[in-house]
Amino acid sequence: MINKKILGLAGLASLGLATTAPLAVVHADTASEIKSKATITFKENTEGENSVLNPNNPINEDGSKNIITPDDSTEATGTTLRIDYASSFNFDNGNKSNKISTSTQKYKATLPTYSGQESPNFVQVTDARSGDAKGWKLSVQQMGQFKNGDSELKGATIIINDGTYASGNESGFDNSTNPETSTHPVTISLHEGTPLMTAKAGQGRGTSLYTMKNVELSVPGSTVKEEGTYTTTLKWTLSDTAVE
Repeated sequence: MINKKILGLAGLASLGLATTAPLAVVHADTASEIKSKATITFKENTEGENSVLNPNNPINEDGSKNIITPDDSTEATGTTLRIDYASSFNFDNGNKSNKISTSTQKYKATLPTYSGQESPNFVQVTDARSGDAKGWKLSVQQMGQFKNGDSELKGATIIINDGTYASGNESGFDNSTNPETSTHPVTISLHEGTPLMTAKAGQGRGTSLYTMKNVELSVPGSTVKEEGTYTTTLKWTLSDTAVE
């Protein structure tokens, strides 16, 4: 009986008749099966990258980081939680000397130029620690009065009028996790760190820039001034203490 059915189907095929034979569904048994693995291992980058970004546009249109090399670039401190860069302030009116005055004066910090563009002064921090964002605080302290030999600018204060946050992160970061900055003028303290940018737990992962377009040095008219250059040191501190 089986042989007759097989011959019959073969005969129809050889005659080319317009009759379609039903297709048989073949269920093949698995002859062999094996499983392998794909793995990738991460470790914290303890060497740091120290890529300083352009504060005007930290991220290029193609999503890559817009890296610059500032003239006054300093060595980054820290590794996975680090300060990549902090501007130095120049209050010399475009490298010109300021005239001695007996009236209270405010001197604006010169704006640097990066890639042919006038840019704000800025400080850049990176949190590349493993796991969820743990939070941090960026602060700055003036380590003593401006000095020119034995002469001090008594009562002189540095004021940051418009500190602004800028993201140095590529696309895909959640903007709701950005750190917070003060919208009010900030006077840098001589006695303790003055907070500039804070991140609560869950905030601040990646690279953050604190830009400063309007930094002023206020000098009382009553302060005795000598000819020459007065200098002081600013200490920028990034603390890994989460902000409540």
